[in-house]
Amino acid sequence: MNVSEKYHSIINDLAAVQKYPWHDRDFYAAWLAQTYYYSSMSCNVLLMGAAKCGPKQAPMQRRLSKHSTEERGHEILALRDLTDMGFKPEQIGEFPVTTALYAVQLYKLQNVSVEPLMGWILPLEGIAVEFGKAIREQVAKANYPTRFLDIHVDEDPDHVESAFKTAETLDPDKLADTMKNMEMTRDFYLGILDDCQKYAQRKKSNPTAKAS
Repeated sequence: MNVSEKYHSIINDLAAVQKYPWHDRDFYAAWLAQTYYYSSMSCNVLLMGAAKCGPKQAPMQRRLSKHSTEERGHEILALRDLTDMGFKPEQIGEFPVTTALYAVQLYKLQNVSVEPLMGWILPLEGIAVEFGKAIREQVAKANYPTRFLDIHVDEDPDHVESAFKTAETLDPDKLADTMKNMEMTRDFYLGILDDCQKYAQRKKSNPTAKAS
């Protein structure tokens, strides 16, 4: 299985994101809070990846540097959306699986190699490209703010194409790690959505509930 085939397999699994209750205020607020937390670390992950690239990895280094510039400040959009809904991130807290989404990448960059990072980028960008519009429609129908969704739905198609071009330059012996990372990213992201749903359910039974 090549990277393209693996990507489409992962995206098929991630189609489940559309079935979550995006119209639910507490669910969407929890998602915005988690998005704020991991987006706050995304540029650090991308810049560390760029710094780890060697002379033979110039295409990947350029791609990661450019991507970090494009992602800069996006956490502020999630924060503004969350604030407009009457929430603060600390009211919800950062879920352990949210921390894992980026902490695993930092570990891999320090202890494995930079190439698997493409297995983190492709699924996250793919969610916006493949399902972002459908998610935004649900959120907009509920009259919730969509700044963060807007910028990713409108801009990320180019990111996926760029990521594929970079993935094609990877050494064959790094592809297995990259595809494994795609699986982990899928599982972490769906885990975040599961925890957002659990948070929303707890809020309905106990309005003072916080993430546990």
